[in-house]
Amino acid sequence: MRPDDELQSLIDSRRQAARELPGWRSAPERLLTLLQHATRLRAMEIAQARDSDVPWESVLAQIITWHHEIPVGQGPCEDVEAADICLAALEATRLDNLRGTLRAGGYEVRRRGEAFRIRHRWNPAVEAADAFLEHAIAPANLPGITSVERAWIRSRPRASRELPPADVLRAAAQRAKTAVDAYRHALPEGNLPDSFQLDGGLTVGQVADVLSAVMGFASLCEAAARMLKRTETTLASLRRTTLLEMTAELLPTVSTACIDAIIERLTYASGRSCRVSPLAKLEDTIIVCPPLITPRVIDAIILRSSAYDPGRYGPVGQRQGNRAVKWKDWLGQIPGVLVADRIRARRQDRRTAGDLDVVAVDPSQRRGLCLEIKWPIDAISLPEVTKIEDWVSSAATQVNRLRTELTSGSAVVEMPKGWPAFPEISWTWAVATPQQLCLRPLPFDEIYATSFRYMASHGKPRSLNDVIDTLTCPDLPVDGVDFKIDTIDFLLGRQKVVLVRQPPFEMSLVGPGRRGAATA
Repeated sequence: MRPDDELQSLIDSRRQAARELPGWRSAPERLLTLLQHATRLRAMEIAQARDSDVPWESVLAQIITWHHEIPVGQGPCEDVEAADICLAALEATRLDNLRGTLRAGGYEVRRRGEAFRIRHRWNPAVEAADAFLEHAIAPANLPGITSVERAWIRSRPRASRELPPADVLRAAAQRAKTAVDAYRHALPEGNLPDSFQLDGGLTVGQVADVLSAVMGFASLCEAAARMLKRTETTLASLRRTTLLEMTAELLPTVSTACIDAIIERLTYASGRSCRVSPLAKLEDTIIVCPPLITPRVIDAIILRSSAYDPGRYGPVGQRQGNRAVKWKDWLGQIPGVLVADRIRARRQDRRTAGDLDVVAVDPSQRRGLCLEIKWPIDAISLPEVTKIEDWVSSAATQVNRLRTELTSGSAVVEMPKGWPAFPEISWTWAVATPQQLCLRPLPFDEIYATSFRYMASHGKPRSLNDVIDTLTCPDLPVDGVDFKIDTIDFLLGRQKVVLVRQPPFEMSLVGPGRRGAATA
């Protein structure tokens, strides 16, 4: 058996063993016990200023996911069992990242005695660039906890479980709203306006407001836990009706029906991701896990809202796609360069062969750039990263087919009036996304992948030659200068795994990455 197949078999067996731990044969209330145990460990780590490599957001998400996937029975949950489950969840997050990247062909596996040594096949500098770009746009100088919130926390009896008064909740929600708005407006690739209509009478602004109310409450829980040295308050649970009433009081201009719909979309269910549906449901109770609730949730909620109603998906999807006009506007800043979009290619029988999404031509140099635009929402987790890279690879196949037809003459495009003819231009072809660079090599020569965030980070383009040079020979971070290769060792049963990874340089600044190497 090949080493990678052997490792895959071991991963599958360990994942199955985790599902059979006795702690899972339990009553539904055990979910709360397990999350409390995990958040208590996390809070203790923070209080002791320990910097471990435990991805607590992923551990909490794994526990919630398992609760929905694994059948439960009866019985209380002891601390020993809860500890076993938390350790299994940590191992599972590492296994899932290993499994996903291994199946995608991203790892080279070697067996040395009782150890598997795993190394990336692909260029780690691409992930480093993504992490640097993500850090560069992160909003700075966000407001800290307000005096109103601080005073309430300090005056609160240690054993009290009463909800904060309206003025405290309002201050926390406004602080969270500032963070959500700052995140949305910092994106160089743009965002949908507050007034944009989603399904069911919802608007983007309403989604942002409800998310801010929930996020503010979660942040208040975290602040109380740290100030009062009570780790159990890091996690909050309350009746769903209470959460709705609390949010409605904070948002009198948003209907109860809209709040209810948004809360439902923020609540985890089978088939969803905890990173975008971070609220856990336990019968009629909602569990709020602060580490899972971030401003990035809003993009996925918008996309889900567009997909709920097929009649609305067209307009929402079209508006999402129209954000690709950013590329046209950006390239249009180059002096003397002609830019157009959606140029149709036709075969000799007049059937459509495809579209050139965005085209830029320098008539004097006879050079052209043709971009196939894909505009998914930003990925938060490794499976979402992999899905976007699948899209990019599929788009490259589409580009190669169209390029082949155009260069062979089996299909033609009619260029806009005043432009050089298509065969007179030396073309560069690429697939472009809004945020994510593609770590996986594309399956075709001389078709490139890039992101608007990366290209725009270079500032106003000076010439089409410069744009093409940046696209074909990207300026990436340098190993040993901008980041360093690191390793992490862990056990899978009796087997040792040595993962050579590239945590993006200063992890305390950029936070954990989305890809397997940075989150394993």
